[in-house]
Amino acid sequence: MLRRPARLPSGSSEDSDTSVYKVTGCNAQFNTGSGWQYVPTYGDPRFEYNVSYRWELWLAPAKEHLAFDSSHLPTVNACYTGAKVTINGVVDGELYLYMEFGKPIVPSMFFNDVHKTDWFYNDVEYVYYNMMMNGVGNGNFDPNGTCTRAMVVTVLYRLEGEPGMGGTCPFTDVKEDAWYYSAVKWAQNCGVVNGMSATTFEPDTPVAREQLAAILYRYTKEVLKSEDLDGIMLIGFTDNGDISDYAGTPLSWAFGHGIIQGTDTETGKYLYPQANATRCQIAAILHRFCDAYSLMAP
Repeated sequence: MLRRPARLPSGSSEDSDTSVYKVTGCNAQFNTGSGWQYVPTYGDPRFEYNVSYRWELWLAPAKEHLAFDSSHLPTVNACYTGAKVTINGVVDGELYLYMEFGKPIVPSMFFNDVHKTDWFYNDVEYVYYNMMMNGVGNGNFDPNGTCTRAMVVTVLYRLEGEPGMGGTCPFTDVKEDAWYYSAVKWAQNCGVVNGMSATTFEPDTPVAREQLAAILYRYTKEVLKSEDLDGIMLIGFTDNGDISDYAGTPLSWAFGHGIIQGTDTETGKYLYPQANATRCQIAAILHRFCDAYSLMAP
């Protein structure tokens, strides 16, 4: 099951013992002639879920408990009165819904340009099923395409459940009506991004490998509050002199945790810190990152 990306409704909880999510609420919708109905907002609309549920009715004033153990919604002669119901015009009570969601029933990978023989197949499958990355349209993932700085920040924003964030965004090139505005504002306020300057973020600029390492490092430190930030010296890489000053520690951390890997060539081992990260590389890096910090349930 998803762990961090899952946005559970208010009043719900996760049952870690059975790896299911239980949703409890009084916000059922009453339709005349059809009884109580509740439409859950949990999960990914692309997939189907095995769902079991039961209704419980607590009658007032004695708080007598009635349970509806049925695969169908209870059909009672009731009218909606806020958080309470009136049965047969006489008794008030409170109606609760308990739902358990099983693992999603997902289709096989269907991107035209991602094949099981590709080294990144499992990584693309992972980020797609965990709602971290989507395709680019027309049934394609574009594994060798680039990913913008705004896209990377939005992935982490989704990972946190898209939390609300007050304040303002200091970047003049991030407009309030932009699809990534809330994500960039959150990331800047949390210390995840610093911007390309004090007033610019460059949301449409492709993210470089060292920039991605720096963003993930700050996210781990400032948002996850992890103290597991040790790294490994990068003197063995032929291009270690190309690493920007700000990216030295993040790349050391990312390499030490197996999140970013180098490439062996005939002339040496390279990190390519200044190179743009491709979408398949980002999928692999995100997969390794989530594994390293146990951000997803198995």
